[in-house]
Amino acid sequence: MRSDDGSVDLVGYQIRFTPLVPFVFGRSPRGPKAPADSLLVAHMASGGVRNVMIGPGSSVSSTEFQRVRLGGDQDGIWSLKLGDNGTTVLLGDEMNDVSDVGKLAANPSAESTWQIETESYAVAWPDGYVVKSGARWPFEFHGIDEGADDLILLRGPLHGAKETPSPPQLVAPGQEVVESNLSTPTPWVEVRYTAQGRAWRQRHFYAVLCPETVVLVTTQGPEARANKLATDGERIASSIKPVSPRR
Repeated sequence: MRSDDGSVDLVGYQIRFTPLVPFVFGRSPRGPKAPADSLLVAHMASGGVRNVMIGPGSSVSSTEFQRVRLGGDQDGIWSLKLGDNGTTVLLGDEMNDVSDVGKLAANPSAESTWQIETESYAVAWPDGYVVKSGARWPFEFHGIDEGADDLILLRGPLHGAKETPSPPQLVAPGQEVVESNLSTPTPWVEVRYTAQGRAWRQRHFYAVLCPETVVLVTTQGPEARANKLATDGERIASSIKPVSPRR
């Protein structure tokens, strides 16, 4: 159940960035070189890890990126800035081109927030998670810090009854249903199970993309974090919206 062509875009602050697979990206701590909502994007290449930092800038009318070597000498790093004051992409050490990590493009209509887009849908990116490429689906949300065991998966879009599992089909052997609500805009089923001597919870949300089509959002983590995961899962499922076909 892989979503369309499997590609993932980061969209926001007037840019679109398509990372090379395998990838991981997360929010960067704020600092002198990292304005609020900055991102670090890494691609695990055969020759080692390549990375860029994306720093949101002001809204600009330009769709051209200015290429400048910071420091003014051959040891400086390359910077790509949208217009004079727009979003900036800093290339990692010994990188000469952003294509080592992904594809960068101006996107004038992108709002001043980050979201993730696949070929069929866009979804919000909650705080407290990094985004990693998946083996069977385009991407996964992995918890950080106290939520390091938290995992959120998105599968789909799934079309009709043949592709979409029914609530009973979501309960695997060794799991038991602890709660469900199938009458909300994002119906869900939550199960409990034991793994490695600990109690865990899984909650499956049906996010309706369009008639007869859903994205299945699954949250998974220790039972002690069930409420936090439920809140994050609901936010993600509620944020899923269809997107126009890519050109």
